[in-house]
Amino acid sequence: MNPYKPQYRLSTFDLISLYENVMGFRKALKLRFNEGLSRENIDVQQNCLAELDWPLQLTSIENLSLRSGHRDLAWSSPALRPAAGRIFSISSDRIGLKSAGGVCLKRHEIVKEYITEASVEAVMLTRNSNIQWFFEGEVDPRIDTSSDFGGFWLLITDSMVIALCPDYDSERVKDEVLPRDVEILSFSGLLSMIDSASRLCSKFKKIAVDSDVSFSCSNYAPLDESFYEKTQLLNDREILRLRVLGKLSENILCEFAPELQPGMTEIEIEKVVRAIFIESGLEIPTLCVASDERISKSPYPVSTAKKVSKYLMLRATIKKQGLTVSFSRYFHFGAVPHEIEEKHERASGIAAKAAIAIMRAKSMGEVYEEIRNAYIALNAIDEITRFSPGGSIGYIQNRFPFAPNSSIEMRSPASYVLCPRIGGLFSEDTVLLNPDGTAEFVTLGEDFPKVKVRLESFRVHRPWIMII
Repeated sequence: MNPYKPQYRLSTFDLISLYENVMGFRKALKLRFNEGLSRENIDVQQNCLAELDWPLQLTSIENLSLRSGHRDLAWSSPALRPAAGRIFSISSDRIGLKSAGGVCLKRHEIVKEYITEASVEAVMLTRNSNIQWFFEGEVDPRIDTSSDFGGFWLLITDSMVIALCPDYDSERVKDEVLPRDVEILSFSGLLSMIDSASRLCSKFKKIAVDSDVSFSCSNYAPLDESFYEKTQLLNDREILRLRVLGKLSENILCEFAPELQPGMTEIEIEKVVRAIFIESGLEIPTLCVASDERISKSPYPVSTAKKVSKYLMLRATIKKQGLTVSFSRYFHFGAVPHEIEEKHERASGIAAKAAIAIMRAKSMGEVYEEIRNAYIALNAIDEITRFSPGGSIGYIQNRFPFAPNSSIEMRSPASYVLCPRIGGLFSEDTVLLNPDGTAEFVTLGEDFPKVKVRLESFRVHRPWIMII
């Protein structure tokens, strides 16, 4: 083993230890399961603190200052099979550990399938997200993290996988980055690599490329949607990594919350939160910190020097080894005004309906229609046209949005982000759609306050407002 080669492939024990040790937790990541839970009692974590009946009119409310308090919303909906009662606990025998070569071989088969379907002779991958997908997140092709182009490219045919790389970096890539069974073809500089790649591509009758790199040959075509649909599917190890990433991300905010104080500026909060995520080994491409009246101004309220008074939102996109999760959380100093509660109730209701739609829909267009109907029920149909309610995430964020008439198939196991926005507020989390048709919020842990939305046979947990 080369001592300088990064060991991206962590054992299952290491993944759990990362989750425990970074936050100082002394418990493993486990999602509790009880096969005996009934439809009417699928949440046994906390007693409900309030109950709402359709059309989301508040009937009673008690003190919500408890950090792990739950509330209960009721929303009439056709009865569907509940998603509760899923089995999952992390164990080393459940995760099949493979060599990097095995990873490459498995995704090579998927690309070969696409080559046959698209009637091309080869595929060229130049973008970081696609190269990371090909190696299941175990290889990082990036040099400049602000660029979408990899430090090397992949040429894939039925029989081979070749990395194209500038010669000045070929030794590092060979010794420290790529698996041993991937051949390297080096060129004297980036411009020479583009020119040589063009000449190499001209040897094929037709080649599919994932970018508009200025190749001089005319026989290449863009990768079509069917290729990216295939890239949505996650394996067991990626699912484990996604779950750890999601729970760790939210727990970082929970642990940091007691440090929040009125008078801190949004930028100060962003700097500290970014530092904690980076120290935890996570990337944070997007972090919006907004307070008070700025929260509802924009879906992306970039942090300013404004001082926080009472109300705070953190909206984040977190990445680890190519996989991405997104979520939003809200905080309030002191009692939450009734009008803010009502807005969060409406957003939570739409997100709950969307989560159930993800489980039952065959296409992304069908999910959009269910979300649209939820907005109509709340007399807010115009709001769905202002901001996308979500879409696919995985290695490529929002490649496929929930959109009108979209025929893109709902895949499983695959991850999606739900981010309905109403009244300027989000109810946003990343959802894993499982092969058995159930779904789980991978960014929703045990410690953040929750609201429980009741949709007949379903009980859907949504994050509430943390009172500080």
